[in-house]
Amino acid sequence: MDDKSPLESYNKSFDNSNKSPFFYVIVIFTVLVVGGFVATLALYKPAEVVSKPKMTLEQKMTALETGSAMLPKPTPLVVPVWMMAMIFGFITIQILPLVIASHKSRAKTLSRRDLKQITFLAETPMYLGLLGSLIGVCLTQITSGSLAAPMAYLSTIAGIILYLAGRFLILVPLPTDIEPA
Repeated sequence: MDDKSPLESYNKSFDNSNKSPFFYVIVIFTVLVVGGFVATLALYKPAEVVSKPKMTLEQKMTALETGSAMLPKPTPLVVPVWMMAMIFGFITIQILPLVIASHKSRAKTLSRRDLKQITFLAETPMYLGLLGSLIGVCLTQITSGSLAAPMAYLSTIAGIILYLAGRFLILVPLPTDIEPA
């Protein structure tokens, strides 16, 4: 019989001979992406949206008599700087768990806990992407004055944050397999 407790078995380290060079690739990629985002934000100057005056009743009557279109020319869509910064920020935040996971995976020895942390960090960008899209939709809804949808989005945002917190704080520390005593 083995006298090791489940915790000792869980913290037992093993050699890691498969060191991926992905860490260097992801660090270079991160530096390029962040540099590109900073350069884009520095150079991004959205065109000012000038509101066109509404048609008067006389102009509408003239348009109806002549048969010309009354629809105003569509205004170009402009992405505000704060939204561009938010998008770039979330993409950067999504890359960071991969940098940490690839760095942790290069250790000489790994424990089961390390493997669970690496797995968690590798899955995190997916949830952060969903979180970013929900926050983006919620903010655009709020800025446009519609408050119906943000209530649903805020509960989903809270659920994702609680899932990530529970997974990292509760599930990662648990042993993967408990040996019988």
